[in-house]
Amino acid sequence: MWIRQLSVCVLLAAAAVQPAAPQAPSPPATLVDPAAMQTRVVNDFINRGHQALNSRDFDTAIALFGRALELAPQNDWALADRGIAYAWKDDAAHARQDLDAAAQINPKNWVVPHGRGLLPRDASG
Repeated sequence: MWIRQLSVCVLLAAAAVQPAAPQAPSPPATLVDPAAMQTRVVNDFINRGHQALNSRDFDTAIALFGRALELAPQNDWALADRGIAYAWKDDAAHARQDLDAAAQINPKNWVVPHGRGLLPRDASG
């Protein structure tokens, strides 16, 4: 009799453990945060722009800082650095425009006064 009860318990337990219904595969996990990836790309353009500045390749530097600004238009560092590249290229009008924009975004950006120091003085002062 106890064998019959054991058999019933085993059958009931087996019936309770049914295979799970097939599930749709879960979507692949995002390995990289898109915002972090964009920041990384922007920083890469800025770093490459610095290398171009150090090589005195001002046109390449301006283009690289411009690429960074296409992705992050409010990046005060890219604006200030591009302003310095323009200043070294003797393009005071574009340099002032970028340096002023960088200062407006971040008044504490320490690159701005250095860039302004490279510009010729106005006739007024």
